[in-house]
Amino acid sequence: MIKRMRSLVVAGAILATVLVVPASPASAEPLPVLCEAAGLVNVVPSALGTTWQVSGAGSCKGDLNGTYLLNLDGVGTSDNIGLCGDSGYVSNLNLMMNVTLTNVLTLVPRTHVQRWGAAVTTFPVASPVGIFEGGSLVGGGVIFTRIFAQCPTQGTPVASFEFAFFQ
Repeated sequence: MIKRMRSLVVAGAILATVLVVPASPASAEPLPVLCEAAGLVNVVPSALGTTWQVSGAGSCKGDLNGTYLLNLDGVGTSDNIGLCGDSGYVSNLNLMMNVTLTNVLTLVPRTHVQRWGAAVTTFPVASPVGIFEGGSLVGGGVIFTRIFAQCPTQGTPVASFEFAFFQ
């Protein structure tokens, strides 16, 4: 009888906890999605500016909705090519990115159309960027590329991406 009562009390306490404590309080601040990826950044300078092509894959976590598989791709431009050109820095970097998160539990994909950009940033090595959706700043990150700071036509376009944003 005592074992049965103890089991009922434990079960009741668990049920009360589940019913009383919401999974996500309505007043809670949103949590950022933290992402890491590996991929490629192809940069082609010209007299009219520099074109960028970006692709990568990795994973994200952090918003309490599980782990996500990450796929990203994008294209864009900048006025120049940074340390590989005359200016020493990149100006007006503007990348239009498709960032697709697929929840590993539900396998439901969600694509974010983002603009990654910076008025002034660096290349090669690390390029800090702001992340914008619908004109609003939602995050930031860094693109690491060009092993040993080798300019295009030397080395490889291998890159890694570390970024965070709010959904």
